[in-house]
Amino acid sequence: MAARDSRLLGAEEYTGYSLIIIAAGLGVGGWELWYFHHGEISAIVMQVSHLQMIFIRRSSYQTYNFFEVP
Repeated sequence: MAARDSRLLGAEEYTGYSLIIIAAGLGVGGWELWYFHHGEISAIVMQVSHLQMIFIRRSSYQTYNFFEVP
């Protein structure tokens, strides 16, 4: 069994801790963003949904009118 290099052991240990800290920070940051800016986020989502519905309506209207028999 080959001996491991002791210089690499520290880097491997901190990778897991770093990922845990990043995940915890994203979780807390996401919660704070939603808690303090819920109204603004919801307004943006509703506006984007409205624009999608307008696009679908316009594209559907043109498609159905093209295939109608006079």
